Amino acid sequence: MAAAENARKLSGSVGHITAVRGSVVKVWFSDGLPAINEAVKVSAGKRTVILEVAHHVDPHTVRMIAMAPTEGLVRGLTVRRTGRPITVAVGPSALGRLFNVSGFGNEVLWALDMRGSGQYS
Repeated sequence: MAAAENARKLSGSVGHITAVRGSVVKVWFSDGLPAINEAVKVSAGKRTVILEVAHHVDPHTVRMIAMAPTEGLVRGLTVRRTGRPITVAVGPSALGRLFNVSGFGNEVLWALDMRGSGQYS
């Protein structure tokens, strides 16, 4: 329960992109840094890009790796913390299914029933 409450509290924490160089994105946070391997989300137009924290540069800046193309990411965009690492579904209903690097299913034909299954990070 404490982990869910912590994730809810952290999900409101925001940062701002200061640099984009290929798949490496530098983000500035005013109220504490996300943990190494924590996932953060940034909206660029109609799509959401997942970033993973790779390095703490200084007390307010982190370097992140983008899990999708970075076209459309510009300085000043708002980044939201998730409080969790990137997770993917595991269990019998996930067997034989295709997932991208962010844990989202690439198939649109069947909904993923994860009752009795878990998440792996």
